[in-house]
Amino acid sequence: MEGRGLLITRVMPIIFAEDVAGVRDFYVSLLGFEIAFDSDWFANLKAPGNDAAEVAVWQRDHDLVPPAVRGQGSGVINVVVDDVDRVFAEAERIGLPIVLRLRDEPYGQRRFLTRDPAGTVLDISTPIAMSPELFAPE
Repeated sequence: MEGRGLLITRVMPIIFAEDVAGVRDFYVSLLGFEIAFDSDWFANLKAPGNDAAEVAVWQRDHDLVPPAVRGQGSGVINVVVDDVDRVFAEAERIGLPIVLRLRDEPYGQRRFLTRDPAGTVLDISTPIAMSPELFAPE
């Protein structure tokens, strides 16, 4: 199906977890997400003032999660923030696993990678200027 004319109304990454409350609380405390909906098997989190920035957490083995996807990995979630240095300092302070230390990337991101309690990789970044070397002729 061709994308022209298709209205996309929502995109929401879903994280499978054994401990929904623990993963929910991680996103609330580290990134400031607010709880939009919460139950024993599902939590929907939204960024304050931005309903388009949301993430959901599902209990991996719940009856409403299709058995065919229960064992699938969690993937990577990219979160763009206004101050990645502040988030990195907090991640280190609370002892999160650092998959990739904070660094400037030539393609215009200052970023680091960590994991949430469900094992999902978070690529947390702030836009920066692109490196001039990216545009240099070879």
